[in-house]
Amino acid sequence: MVGVAVADYIKTNADTPVIIFEKEARLGGKIRTSYAGSQTNGGSVRATSEVAAVRGGGDGVSAAGGGYVLGAGGVVPQELGACYTSPDYTRINALLEELNLGDQVDTVPPRYVHASSGSAGVSLAQYTLTFLLQLPAVAAQLPAGCYDGSVDMTTVCAPSVVGICLTKLALYGARHAEIFGDYASGGRLPRIADLSVIDGTFGEWLDREDFTELRPILDIFQESQGYGALDVIPAYYGLLWSTPQALKLTEQQLTGATGGEDLDPKILVPGFSELVERLALRSGADVDAAGAYAKTPCGRVVLNVPVPDVEAQDLLALTDAEAAILGDLGRCNEWQTYLLRAEDPGDLMYVDTWPANYVRPGELATTRFTARFVDDAEGNDGPEEFVALALNSSGVDEADVRARVVGEAEALGATGVAVVDSFRAPNYNCRFSREGVQRGKPWDLDDLQGADAVFFVGGSYVFEAMEPILAHVQDAGGVGEAVVAHILAAAPSPAPTAPGGDDDDDGSKEWLYFAAGVGLVVMLALAAIVIGYGTHVQHKRQIREIQAKKAVELAAAPGTMA
Repeated sequence: MVGVAVADYIKTNADTPVIIFEKEARLGGKIRTSYAGSQTNGGSVRATSEVAAVRGGGDGVSAAGGGYVLGAGGVVPQELGACYTSPDYTRINALLEELNLGDQVDTVPPRYVHASSGSAGVSLAQYTLTFLLQLPAVAAQLPAGCYDGSVDMTTVCAPSVVGICLTKLALYGARHAEIFGDYASGGRLPRIADLSVIDGTFGEWLDREDFTELRPILDIFQESQGYGALDVIPAYYGLLWSTPQALKLTEQQLTGATGGEDLDPKILVPGFSELVERLALRSGADVDAAGAYAKTPCGRVVLNVPVPDVEAQDLLALTDAEAAILGDLGRCNEWQTYLLRAEDPGDLMYVDTWPANYVRPGELATTRFTARFVDDAEGNDGPEEFVALALNSSGVDEADVRARVVGEAEALGATGVAVVDSFRAPNYNCRFSREGVQRGKPWDLDDLQGADAVFFVGGSYVFEAMEPILAHVQDAGGVGEAVVAHILAAAPSPAPTAPGGDDDDDGSKEWLYFAAGVGLVVMLALAAIVIGYGTHVQHKRQIREIQAKKAVELAAAPGTMA
């Protein structure tokens, strides 16, 4: 969604037209809502989409009386890409309100956690208890009966374990604040003087800081979105995602006490594709979704393309400074998502997750029955549709992934499982190495913004989640502010209209030429806005000439790549 976010920011702050170049024949990149299902939730919700035409017509139908925004005939949209917002996503939630989607959210129930393939799901508290009972440090704090079965696990041992976790979560929050201070949570971590404080993998950092007891919680919190295993990702990325504010939800799920706060994650019922489309409409941007991209000599670019694709397609001639930083940005993941229909879903619950499968290529990591919790509806007696994600699918053939995902569902009693829709997202969660973080490369990249008239935005350069991406565009000192400053500094002044001039002749031509001139500035500054989470774009085209009539004519560049 970063492309439309940048376009909207420019429209708001520079009142300048923007062209978005998109590889896919749709907006959104790794935001991908599927409307291909047939489950209607009994017709209890109605479609009220105001952007049906953007989807190709017929998907959304206005319905008197309001209700949730759904697909044709009330079909429940299913997220195959980005799926959740939450109360700490302050920027996303503000955007939802601005786009009249603030009341179109529904609460996601707590996950059921499966310790191994085919095992029954348990609550987060139960899963955490099982893990912590194996730690010697925890054993010293629990009654002996927790190990010999002489006391009740639920009433005696579980509360003690929850207490240990709550203490550690409070200490984690204090340590996080001590290192990074008070900053706008959700954005990039501020630069700190001594980077050795966050050296190592996130797992190593947790152990070194005496937070080992938080591993089972953070296993789920960090890895359930495909953000890497604790003992693989640099601590920088764990600390960026697992903020004290975000982990308040974990406290709630461990204790069941809300303290009056609504901390549960939310799903946008009409789908995040609706958000992207409405934002694109508000921005007034022209969208070129030709499905091809080219290299041409225009040199001012806003770029959201994963580094591997920049290099493989020779899309941009990197400066030595850019290459020194971006050469370390890689180690990308790849996910495979399915919308499945089962005649009988067996023992699958509202949301199920398999922590052990996060690091196993092509294995099912989580499932989600959206129709079950939209409008608090219970599962029906007939076929049900649900989303299944294999979050670590790099190098695994799609047919193999499908067989493993369906097999895991069948191990829990699901029958008659068929694929309705699917989505493969390459180059997800690209990241700097541990050594690159220690050299300060995430922040050095920020220092290069606008150098040689190139700006880097999106999940590939910040973090693969909507809130950090939007923060990078909107916040003071962010890339949106830098791009606008660049545009305003380069914009030509319009020639004054002669007093008494003919508005329909010379004067109008001068203003039309000025409008075209502004278009030229935008194309120079924004020859590519790559939208979404790492989609490719046609980001450089040769500018042939500026017409003195209505628009800038773009000539197709030679050497177009498929």
